[in-house]
Amino acid sequence: MKNVIKVSIGRWAFTLNEEAYALLENFLDQLKAYYEKEADADQRVQDIESRIGEYLSDCIKSIDQVVDEKQIRQAIESLNLPDFGEQAASAGSSTSTESSNYTRSPKRLYRSAERKVLGGVFSGMGEYFGIDPVGLRLLYVVFVVIGLFSFRFNIGDHTHFRLFGMGGFTTFLLIMYLIMWIVVPLARTPQEKRAMRGGRSSARRVVHDLGTKSETTYRQSGNSSLGGFLLSFFRIFVSIVLILIGATGLLVLPMLLYFWDIPADWFGYLELLPLRPGLPWFKVLTLIAVFVPLLLFLYEGIVLLFKLRVRKLNLGVIFLTIWILSVFVLAFSSLLASRSFWGEGKSQNTLAFSLPSDTLYLDLEADFSSPEQFICTCEDDFFVYCNKGSSENKFLYVFPKIRLSTGDSPEMTQKVNLRAKNNFIAQMKAEDAVDFVKIEGNRIKVSPLYFDKEQAWSFEQTSLQLNLPESCVLYVPGKKGKWQELKHNRGAFYPYVGYANEHKGFIINNSF
Repeated sequence: MKNVIKVSIGRWAFTLNEEAYALLENFLDQLKAYYEKEADADQRVQDIESRIGEYLSDCIKSIDQVVDEKQIRQAIESLNLPDFGEQAASAGSSTSTESSNYTRSPKRLYRSAERKVLGGVFSGMGEYFGIDPVGLRLLYVVFVVIGLFSFRFNIGDHTHFRLFGMGGFTTFLLIMYLIMWIVVPLARTPQEKRAMRGGRSSARRVVHDLGTKSETTYRQSGNSSLGGFLLSFFRIFVSIVLILIGATGLLVLPMLLYFWDIPADWFGYLELLPLRPGLPWFKVLTLIAVFVPLLLFLYEGIVLLFKLRVRKLNLGVIFLTIWILSVFVLAFSSLLASRSFWGEGKSQNTLAFSLPSDTLYLDLEADFSSPEQFICTCEDDFFVYCNKGSSENKFLYVFPKIRLSTGDSPEMTQKVNLRAKNNFIAQMKAEDAVDFVKIEGNRIKVSPLYFDKEQAWSFEQTSLQLNLPESCVLYVPGKKGKWQELKHNRGAFYPYVGYANEHKGFIINNSF
């Protein structure tokens, strides 16, 4: 049965056994003897004692845990102090003896915790290169802000001049900062903090550095200078921007999903693609990749604004690690899934036809008569229309984009562009899918491509080019099953069922 002693080391309370207490007491006595001629000896000893307490607080798991002699020795060794006990006893030693206690620390790049604003990357670089980190931060912000904007000037009717437009460079800067934040270690021990500057250091210099409140001194001197003002302004500005981005994204993104009528099971439509197994993981990783950065911005903004000290559990690092892993796995899995679309096939069929009269009806053969169903996506060259149906019976249509132009004789051109595993398979599928138009008298029937789980969608894109004489009158389906006249005005329209009166670029007469 051993006796224990409850002590306060720095700002922390610990329970030590007798051996650990004796070792720590002897060490502090040596420090006091070493500093006995210094005016601020007590303050320096207290600072070193606080660092020991901080080290022990990271080692023990509960307040009732007993600190043993081994842990005290490890805490002292973490300070990387030379054996100055004999030097304290013989303070009047010769210069040759003092010079023999010099050591040279290798210069290494660390993140500085004492002068950091976000991750301490620029403060560490400032220590390493011996320059003011404020200048590095301002230069970085200038390049990032410039890269966010792209200035375009129009010269004449068709000439465009783009100034800056460095979006890719801005992304590179942001990614590099995140990588350095993760890769470059944080200087925690006195040895690592000296290694940021490198050079020679003596036993007295080591202990002097340990007993100096560098962070307080820096802030007190910095607050009275222009650099300190700019640093504080930059910290507040960045923190507010991070909070606004995080909070706004978390509030607005779900609202946009709701008002855009995007269903909760929109991931289910991915099952209509020839993807590899593992779709549930794809759903989870996508949500993480979208929402975790917003949580990270909000958290880091609050920590930065209120100068919160995160010691044991840094949620920002956890969020960042989870996000990077999710993006990496998502990108890798997407690359594997994209192998089904590496081949491209194109097919075109041009046909001249005759009209029995000057009236032509363009009939859209669809199994539904209302556009009030879910629209999945709309691109420049094709229109995709998803039917909600039941959760187990999803399907989609791919409508062709129809272009009209005048000509001497009626003519139509069908085009199909799709993707598959290789070019050979894609070309065969494109040739089979090109015949989606039928001509019956003065009626042209256009059939959309149909896809479901049995027949996967390979990003088929279809288009129909109609060359009609000026005298031809064209009718398209309108609302409530009525036909509407569509006059030439050179352009294209998407055949939304029921939306014929909203096609831009065409003159539509009254329906009958």
